[in-house]
Amino acid sequence: MVDGIANMSNGALRRPSQVRTLIEILDKLRFKINDLKRQQHYIACHWCSPLHRKKRRTLSVKIASEGVIYICHRCRKKGAEFYVDWRPR
Repeated sequence: MVDGIANMSNGALRRPSQVRTLIEILDKLRFKINDLKRQQHYIACHWCSPLHRKKRRTLSVKIASEGVIYICHRCRKKGAEFYVDWRPR
């Protein structure tokens, strides 16, 4: 590990798993949000929405300065992912 960046076997560099960007967190959770402002977003829940005929935006996603916090008001799936280095674009 050199300055917090781990070497992979093929010589490429990657960040340690605990340091992630906003885009990496949203991709991991499969959240499709177009506007990446630090605010509350409401989207269709990909965990429970396929089970229901009406595709309501029940998943509340909050992009905060310390990470992403989410809760679905239908299936009650909730959690948080945190990141270290995020800068608004």
